[in-house]
Amino acid sequence: MNKATTSLLCAILLFISLFSSSATADDYKGIPFITTYLPKQYNAGMQNNDLLQDQRGVIYIANNYGLLEYDGSRWRIYSVSNGTKVRSVSLHANGSIYVGAQNQFGYFFPNEEGLMTYHSLSDLLPDNQQQIGEVWKCYVIEKNIYFCTDTHIYKYDGRSVSIVAQDIEIGSSFVIGNQLYIYQENKGLYYIEKDHQIMVYGSERFINKRIAGLLPLANDRFLVCTEENGLYYYNGSKFEKWKVGASRLLTSVFIQTVLSLSNHTIAIGTRNNGIFLISNEGEILAKLDKERGFNNKAIFGLMEDEFGNLWVGQNNGLAKIEISSPFTYISQQFDLEGAGYCSYANKDGLYLGTNNGLYLINNNKETQNNLNDYSTSKPMNGQIYSIRELENKILLGHEDGATFLEHGVVNQFSTTEGAWKFITPQNNSSLLLEGNYLGMKVYRKENGQWESNGLLEGLRESSRVFIENVDGSIWMTHGYKGVFKIYPAKDYSKIDSVRFYGEKNGFATNRLINVFSINNENIFCSGEGIYRYDKEGDKFVLHEKFTDIFGSKIHIREMQEDANGNIYFIASNFSGLLTKDKFNDYSLDTKIFNKIHSKLNDDLEDISVLDFGNVLFGAHEGFIHFDPQKQSVLLNPIKVLIRRVLSTNDDLILFDGSFQTKGEVVSSQPASVLPEYSYSENSVLFQFSSNFVDEDMKTEYSYYLKGYEDNWSAWTINTEKEYTNLREGEYEFTVKAKNIYDIESEIASYHFSINPPWYRTKIAYFLYFVLFVGSISTVVISQNVVHTKEKKVMKLTQKRELIRKDNEIVELSEKSKAEIMKLQNENLELEINTKNKELASSTMNLIDKNQLLTGLKNDIKHILDQDKKNSNTRSLKEMLKKIDRSITHDDEWEHFQQYFDQVHGDFTTRLRQAYANLSPQEVKLSNYLRMSLSTKEIAQLMNITTRGVEIARYRLRKKLNLDREVNLSEFIGRF
Repeated sequence: MNKATTSLLCAILLFISLFSSSATADDYKGIPFITTYLPKQYNAGMQNNDLLQDQRGVIYIANNYGLLEYDGSRWRIYSVSNGTKVRSVSLHANGSIYVGAQNQFGYFFPNEEGLMTYHSLSDLLPDNQQQIGEVWKCYVIEKNIYFCTDTHIYKYDGRSVSIVAQDIEIGSSFVIGNQLYIYQENKGLYYIEKDHQIMVYGSERFINKRIAGLLPLANDRFLVCTEENGLYYYNGSKFEKWKVGASRLLTSVFIQTVLSLSNHTIAIGTRNNGIFLISNEGEILAKLDKERGFNNKAIFGLMEDEFGNLWVGQNNGLAKIEISSPFTYISQQFDLEGAGYCSYANKDGLYLGTNNGLYLINNNKETQNNLNDYSTSKPMNGQIYSIRELENKILLGHEDGATFLEHGVVNQFSTTEGAWKFITPQNNSSLLLEGNYLGMKVYRKENGQWESNGLLEGLRESSRVFIENVDGSIWMTHGYKGVFKIYPAKDYSKIDSVRFYGEKNGFATNRLINVFSINNENIFCSGEGIYRYDKEGDKFVLHEKFTDIFGSKIHIREMQEDANGNIYFIASNFSGLLTKDKFNDYSLDTKIFNKIHSKLNDDLEDISVLDFGNVLFGAHEGFIHFDPQKQSVLLNPIKVLIRRVLSTNDDLILFDGSFQTKGEVVSSQPASVLPEYSYSENSVLFQFSSNFVDEDMKTEYSYYLKGYEDNWSAWTINTEKEYTNLREGEYEFTVKAKNIYDIESEIASYHFSINPPWYRTKIAYFLYFVLFVGSISTVVISQNVVHTKEKKVMKLTQKRELIRKDNEIVELSEKSKAEIMKLQNENLELEINTKNKELASSTMNLIDKNQLLTGLKNDIKHILDQDKKNSNTRSLKEMLKKIDRSITHDDEWEHFQQYFDQVHGDFTTRLRQAYANLSPQEVKLSNYLRMSLSTKEIAQLMNITTRGVEIARYRLRKKLNLDREVNLSEFIGRF
């Protein structure tokens, strides 16, 4: 049989195998991804009764504290007027949110600032009708809104509130199409037609069988779900018990609420048994409760959002169940522990190998019909590396060695540790080749038993990844060494030769090389690039097709091909699927796998294609199931909303999240609305959010403020952006979102303007202009006034000039006189100075003469004292008398006084006139003091001792009547 025939036969057998197992495609699905929101997260009441999503994607919930709002990033709570619990919510076409609360009903609608504001309608009732009780349900039906309590039905027609029914026992109420139904426990099911109650024919069978929900079917038919009595089918004329697979189970639980989903399934919420998902044919598809990943509390409300997620209002929180996602989890909810390493499915069920052991999820279809109710067993502990079937037994690659599992009995038939995987050589089905920690080992079947021949000599390398070639050679790759081509002997008794390939043989690196069989070709994925073997050159070259798709630096860690040739892969930074077309070309799809990439096992990666509808990925915790046949709405377009605008300068909310125009809530800012903010509000914070709530913490945003920035920002997970100190002008804030599936939203924008400060306003500039013109006018007028004044001043100046000229002539004449007088004074001063000099000279001469004479006198006295008998004594005495007469000669004094008075302005005359009692000697002393002569000099001139001068000064002070503190010389000098 040639290669082509063999390949075709294998493909046909694989197709038959997969087709035969496709009927059980749902058998291997796990638990949907579930997110639980507790009261401390959304910061409101614990009980959530009813839910809806508006046209913008914002979710509103009837909560104990009021109307709870969730925009994908932030939670807000709005209270009704009396602050009571909100029981029900309903959406109007104009975006109003109608609510029923305790003793209150009305609606929320945004005001001009975008804040959801409550408007009470129950306050329109007369005072005697204000006690209305609990408003359990409210419905928008065409132009009317109905509010249902335990005993009344109120209708609001847009103008007034009226009572449709009163004093009746309303057990529950529902709307199908535009028809309002009410259930009265003691009467049956009624519908409201033109404000009248009309009983549905045959519904009396539901007396004391409380109806929990009505679900619409085609042609005015519907499904009735009772609380404890199962499901009924209404065919338009009568009710019949719906005898389906779910009937028995649903009669054993307490049904609280039901919802028909867009994927044609039915969600049933119970009081204490979680949630059931059933098909339109009545078969149970899934059960979610405490044992299957769901926080099992009383369920009050169900809602499906625009991405197919099921939102659950509970007695103690909220939950989001991603039932539209093609991914589900198989982990702890199935008593499975550890990271997923390998998986295998057969008639017994689903075998799952982890680092913690082998698990079997049993497939007992006689009692159960979905994975959620299957039991899990754990036949073996330890790390499981591979699972395959051999001779109707499960062969395990185990950390302790090769192991068989048959009918739950474990039989370890090898003690060589670390059995990675097994292959059966093409040319000998009685052999089994094992790769393990130490190399390769061969088992031979003898007498119906597998016996080990030991490790093959010639290779001692851990052999986790290997593939057999058509020629019997084996490619084995090592995680950090490279590639080995192994040539075993024909009887597998030894290894004949081994050739090594690495960086010298074409690879960019020896590290992280794996080999996969894809489309009957060996593909070598290294740490840098995807390669194929070039036999002619005996080297490795980049694989052209995959390099075109991924580039030359890609690191693919795991690849697995399905029956259609599509390739699932795990790369370092992303995971995805290569879909093969009829021309054998591939298209790359990575978006949907962004959901799970960070959750996948990064140690021993594993992808198992079980059949067309079941692909398992090994995860950090258990396994993630992928259903490729499930068309997900998760790749639908997303929206981004601007949710709040704040002025950070004064912590003022400028816009609070909801645009409205012409009485309708709209998603984007109306063109007619251009808010203007004062300059004091020029620091602005924008908050934004996306309506996409799957992995919402990973949603990224990019923003751009036109009028301030030039380009879009880098993508960031931040949901707010602040701009500070903006100048006056018009701005447009734009933002877009990108979710984990790389779906970008349309751009949301917010136009606004910042008014200038008062000193840069138009009025200010007008005033500046007026001031400027006024200043110019003032200057011109001032110049005219100045010019006029100048002319007057000029005339006055001319007049003054003439006067000045005349005065100058007079002044010149006076100046001439003054000059003459000055010259005279100068001559007089010169004369005085000359006389003063003469006086000084005369005085000094007199002093010198007196000193000389005094010296001679003293010498003569000394001679006389020494020799009194000298014959010349008489002559010497005569000489003394002459000397005395010379010292005291008055002629010299008169001559001195003449000059002195000329110099000192008749000092002597003035002194004698003032003090007539002065003696001549005292006058003489005064003159000497006036000349500032020293005591010694005065003594010489007066021919007395210095002591005599001091006495004379004392007597002079007394005659001048001077106080002791007055200096005599200073007084004489000033006189």
